[in-house]
Formats: sequence, structure tokens, C-alpha cells
Amino acid sequence: MVLDISQSRVSDLIRGKFEKFSLDMLITLATRAGKTVELKMAA
Repeated sequence: MVLDISQSRVSDLIRGKFEKFSLDMLITLATRAGKTVELKMAA
């Protein structure tokens, strides 16, 4: 598995249920999927 999470968790992602994931987990999953994550904070 590329994301190393259960099928039900993948289904949550596909259905846009992002509230079920912490920000840390979303960043981790994006990184595992080969995406570059950049966080910018406004002053």
C-alpha cells in the first residue's frame, strides 16, 4: 500500500471527510503519495 492506511480510511479521503484526519496525518499522507507539502503563514 502506498499510503499504508486501511481501505476505509482511503474511502474517507476520497469522500472528502477530511475532518476525520489530523493535519499531521494529512501531511503525512500527501508526502507518502509523492506530493510536496508547503505551509505558509500570513503575518
